[in-house]
Amino acid sequence: MAAMRDRALPGTGHRVWTGVRAHTLAFFRNPLYLVLLVVLPLIEIRFAGSALETLPAVAFPKMEASLTTTGRLFGAIYATAVFGGIVGLFQRLSADETDRRLIIAGSSPGRLFLTRTLTVLGITLVVATVATAALVWTEDVATPALTFAVLGASGVLYAFVGLLLGSVLSGELEGSLALVFIVDVDVILATGLLPTDLFVGEAFPLYHPYQLLQTAVIDGGLGNEHVFPALVYALVMGVAAVLVYQRTASVNGGCV
Repeated sequence: MAAMRDRALPGTGHRVWTGVRAHTLAFFRNPLYLVLLVVLPLIEIRFAGSALETLPAVAFPKMEASLTTTGRLFGAIYATAVFGGIVGLFQRLSADETDRRLIIAGSSPGRLFLTRTLTVLGITLVVATVATAALVWTEDVATPALTFAVLGASGVLYAFVGLLLGSVLSGELEGSLALVFIVDVDVILATGLLPTDLFVGEAFPLYHPYQLLQTAVIDGGLGNEHVFPALVYALVMGVAAVLVYQRTASVNGGCV
């Protein structure tokens, strides 16, 4: 029995890896996504920094960083979150037909979710790498490694948001518009560009990650008071994405 189990494990891992590779190749079959992976962080960081640089600093008296730095941080976390969310959204929207056939053939919703999650994780870490490199190129980053970690976590967090949106919305257009709108509002509130009640800002996913990013870039430290809330938010969104995915996949696949 133990020997049979040991032989089964490599097969399971191989099937998961094969699924991840297939999902990744399918996503990048559209050259636009590959271009956006590289271009989006560069454009967002450059233009957001330049745009905020033209605004009068006196209009934002509570801003901890300069407007130029704030704009670049805005662009970095925005690009990573949007791309991570889009990957999660499209992975979920493309899952219905394929996953239904695989579930009928005997695959479990849990394994299918794992392969798609690993795909999203890999692609999101790549865009976080590009965003970190662009940020280091344009800004004096105190701790690049910590900056990368925060950006990667932000992208993964919004990948879960994308998976959730893909489970409740049926079309790519409405899902993409909803995602971009949420990220826009989220980053604006997180940066403090739109002064509002503190509780409203903290209710959005990127509030605490942005504070961590700002501390990592400017001070080179870790904003300890924001670590736990950020992790809790990511955990809640991840669990919600798993539950909603398994529920919808089971229903679509005809499984209970």
